[in-house]
Amino acid sequence: MGISQPPKNTEPPAPTPTLTPAEILEAAGLSHLPDPSTYSRIPNPEKAPGRCMWKGCMDRPVWGEGGRLQHPLCNRHYLTIKNAQETPAPASVPEGTNTGVHSTDDQTDQDHETPKLQAVNITDYKLVNGVVKEPCRRCGELAYCTHVEKLTDKNRAERLKRKPWFLCRKCAKELLEASKDNRESAG
Repeated sequence: MGISQPPKNTEPPAPTPTLTPAEILEAAGLSHLPDPSTYSRIPNPEKAPGRCMWKGCMDRPVWGEGGRLQHPLCNRHYLTIKNAQETPAPASVPEGTNTGVHSTDDQTDQDHETPKLQAVNITDYKLVNGVVKEPCRRCGELAYCTHVEKLTDKNRAERLKRKPWFLCRKCAKELLEASKDNRESAG
């Protein structure tokens, strides 16, 4: 007599519910929602030390910012965050409002040609102690950044939901020279 096996499940698995960014922040115990566009697969994830940064998750990291173990995520939680950011913005958010989660920057660069520079005011940024490798808010490149967004009363509520924005050396230098030229021509 052969061993009888239970019937195979012929129904497709139930889709995982898409969480809102606020639900993800609460469930994961994160201070900001990571941007999945800056993430790439970690080389040799089976040998990667540590665990996923999601609160309570003990899975090995598969994704990290820039392919490194900075802010590591397992495959399941990476897809959860990616799916949450791909969902359309709720109707209660007015058009043109940047919540930091549903960015319109990706839509302007759909053709992947030369990226459009983001309009940035250099007075909204301050020098970083040292340099930090982060995505630049203006050009979008992962680069060594010298300036970080200032925390003000105006942006305090928004900053609780996202990381501060950074400016790379090149963009900061261009903006500082432009503001210096504007001051000289006005004065």
